[in-house]
Amino acid sequence: KAVVSTQSTGYRYSIEFARSSLGKTDAQIPVLLSDMAFTYQRAGRLEEALEAVNEAVLLAEKNNPMVYQTILCNKATILSELGEAGKAEVLYEKALKIATKKSDWQTIQEVKRNLKILKQQD
Repeated sequence: KAVVSTQSTGYRYSIEFARSSLGKTDAQIPVLLSDMAFTYQRAGRLEEALEAVNEAVLLAEKNNPMVYQTILCNKATILSELGEAGKAEVLYEKALKIATKKSDWQTIQEVKRNLKILKQQD
């Protein structure tokens, strides 16, 4: 728990530093938010993870389309863990479509793996 708290504080500091020094629309901010969401997710703090990843999705769509599909996949995983399988599946499908269009093979594999797990849980 202490490690997660330290990591979360570090991410918050990094995000605020990036916003103040690079600007609120810097492409790195959605990546930092997504990393913070992952840290919260691993700690079981799913509501905080969802809050961080929601902001990451919005910013990535506008400011860093290269990672947009990956962050959508991350959000879908968090939703799945929150018991929102229907919403998760919609986001996985959207991420898969975008990743396929971009030939992002790593995200394609991740999404397909996660969709398989999600369907096995039904």
